[in-house]
Amino acid sequence: MHRMGLKQEQKWTGVITIIVVLLSWLIAHPSVIAQTGLEPIVTTDMLKIRLVEQVTLSSDGMLVAASVRSIHATEEPDSSGYEYRSHIHLFRTDQVESAGIQLTRGKRDDTRPEFVPGDRELAFLRTVDGKAQVWLMPLDGGEPRMATDMPNGVRQFVFSPDGRYMVIQSDVPLRDIIAMDGYPEWSLERPGREPVDDQEPRGNSFTPSPDGTKDEISEWLDENAKKGDPIVVHRLDYQDEQALALDMKLSQLFVIDLDMPGSEPVRVTRGAWSHVDPAFMPNTGRIVFASNSGSTSHPDRERSLSLWSMNLDGSGTRKVLSIEDRRLRSPSPSNDGTVIGFIARNTNQAHITHNEIGLVPSDGAGDPLWLTEQVDASVRSFRWTGEGSEILFNSASDGTIGLNRISPSLLKPDVLVADRQVQARTFDTAAGTIAWTASSPGNPSVIMVRDRDGKRTLFDPNRWIAGKQLSMPTQGWVDRPDGSRIQYWLMPPTEMIEGRNYPLVLEVHGGPGLMWGPGDPSMWFEFQLLCSWGYGVVFANPRGSDGYGLSFLAANQGDWGPGPAGDCLAAVDAALESGWVDPDRLLITGGSYGGFLTAWTIAHDHRFKAAVAQRGVYELGTFFGEGNAWRLVEWSFGGYPFESRFRDLMDRNNPFLDARQIRTPLMIMHAENDLRTGVSQSAMLFRALKVLEKPVEYVIYPGAGHDLSRTGDPRQRMDRLDRMIEFFGRFIENRRPAPQALRPG
Repeated sequence: MHRMGLKQEQKWTGVITIIVVLLSWLIAHPSVIAQTGLEPIVTTDMLKIRLVEQVTLSSDGMLVAASVRSIHATEEPDSSGYEYRSHIHLFRTDQVESAGIQLTRGKRDDTRPEFVPGDRELAFLRTVDGKAQVWLMPLDGGEPRMATDMPNGVRQFVFSPDGRYMVIQSDVPLRDIIAMDGYPEWSLERPGREPVDDQEPRGNSFTPSPDGTKDEISEWLDENAKKGDPIVVHRLDYQDEQALALDMKLSQLFVIDLDMPGSEPVRVTRGAWSHVDPAFMPNTGRIVFASNSGSTSHPDRERSLSLWSMNLDGSGTRKVLSIEDRRLRSPSPSNDGTVIGFIARNTNQAHITHNEIGLVPSDGAGDPLWLTEQVDASVRSFRWTGEGSEILFNSASDGTIGLNRISPSLLKPDVLVADRQVQARTFDTAAGTIAWTASSPGNPSVIMVRDRDGKRTLFDPNRWIAGKQLSMPTQGWVDRPDGSRIQYWLMPPTEMIEGRNYPLVLEVHGGPGLMWGPGDPSMWFEFQLLCSWGYGVVFANPRGSDGYGLSFLAANQGDWGPGPAGDCLAAVDAALESGWVDPDRLLITGGSYGGFLTAWTIAHDHRFKAAVAQRGVYELGTFFGEGNAWRLVEWSFGGYPFESRFRDLMDRNNPFLDARQIRTPLMIMHAENDLRTGVSQSAMLFRALKVLEKPVEYVIYPGAGHDLSRTGDPRQRMDRLDRMIEFFGRFIENRRPAPQALRPG
């Protein structure tokens, strides 16, 4: 009896504990459960987000294959406890809200699915020993098999119409190309050295020696450099995203005969030039591609590309189309092979230009027809619809990314898929069916389908979001004194109580030529987490943003600071009119160019109680030297920091030089291996503020790169979010309790 009583007592003690925990949570979050039954967003929810990265349709439009990226816990040594995985999923398009079939599993990085002609197999890229290779999987059952074993991996692949041949694009080191084809027609740009000096080996007469002849010393020095000790740089673009790019690689095309298992890939392009974006011409056995073949400029300086075609064995190479100062890419033949569609970009105005769709006869005769000449928007990608000369493309406009249809017979595009809050980032079309990835304020990633039966959601990889309380943005426009109209969005905090006011965070986007919208997947979680903590969020597309036409895109030339900052502050002023924003609890943050504008703004406007500047540019002269995005300096300001006629203009746009004017408490965040913007500028700004005894804190993320917030280590991504929220909380009163998920028991 005593034992029974003890067990019963322990049982009731546990029940009471559960009730107390639940009541405590409900007291802290009364409106969530009482009004909505929904839980708040919390930091670890980031680990649940699954993103659809690509979609592709079978030829009959009945199947969709997709790559889905997710985060998983891991106990691998030298890991932070989490890792990314990408898997291939398959869906039938005649279903609604389908779970589909997950074709690949495990610790995989499987991307870029494509149906092999005939729809009996599915091809995709899988990373093996750090190199992406093509794998083939039968759709009627069976294990995938590795179809390529390229020493430098595979960047792109495409199949012949009959499915027998596969053309592969692979990046080959320049030294290997020289060994096969000889020295390039362009200069290696090693001052005082002839190409023959770099031959490997020089010959038997030279013995490497630090005490030898001139040639023997040169050989000894070269051997040291080949071992990376020391690092010798002689190319203009020597930086990658997180490491030095000393070993130049150029894309080459290879052909594999899939009807001959075990056959080696045959290289069909020649010379030290890049050959990219291969596509098969229907019924001809020829390949069309883009290349800078024949250029005498160093690849780091050559921005133009032309369209070429050749036979499957590499013979019969000829130029299809070349336009001075244009970069022609993504050639795609029409279904009957009479016309080649392509994307063109002006290289003289690389930062302030739009991607256009052009059409050229497959034999290259005549001038190209510019389909989107009357469209004041930049094309992201396009597909032939299969209906004559119709083309489907997506482009950015007013914070959205829509799908449009165009053909030579249409004066302007037909809008097929448009929603003021949705971004259609990737898509495919076949047999009258369209499939696309859609991101919206309610979900960062779903697959949508449209066919003769209408539009519907095919796959939602984030159904858990339905149990979360979200903040929905409202759109606004503000008129500026110079006549500009600035679009902004305001997101209220969740659990708002009538009559109370709340802190507001101004979020500033990077680029500067990017565009945010209410469905932007890269910022979806950050915005929702801030709102869950009781902050409102306002974000805008200031002058210089994409999606509003060329004139607006060019409106920040020579003006990275005053104009764009004024646009963002005008959005804050508009948000203050909502009635719930507390003017005494304003905060600001931004990354990349947004980090620049954050620092510039707090040097010239002191309304913000705290600021977080992330991976920013703070001194343009230093950025020119240390960042691989250094061309932005010349594109945006018309010249270089060492040219005195541009120096004053750049100095007026340098937050570092205005450090004495900053008095807002500032946290500076930067990734240790960020070579896109460079890390020393953040150290310069921190040291200047520290010397001036300003309130500043510096956070460096080891081993991380510029894309930390999007694709970085998951633990560092969570640290970044919580650290920003914690910093804001030091300087403003936030009466909202920390959001916590309701966990049974």
